[in-house]
Amino acid sequence: MSALKSGKPICTTGKNLAGLWRPSFVKVNHQLFVFGGGGNVTDNLHALDLYTMRWDAVQVRFISLLH
Repeated sequence: MSALKSGKPICTTGKNLAGLWRPSFVKVNHQLFVFGGGGNVTDNLHALDLYTMRWDAVQVRFISLLH
């Protein structure tokens, strides 16, 4: 991660997430998770591996807590 410089564009691989508006971010260990955002509200979850700089979609299974 030492190649990251503040204010400089970075190159990533995988599905680019350009154009998301107000998504939620959280960093866990060496991954940056991005949830939602977009012109239309989405429930997509993506992860950027900060070592390889590759984006991947994360498959999530939602379970209702209401019975």
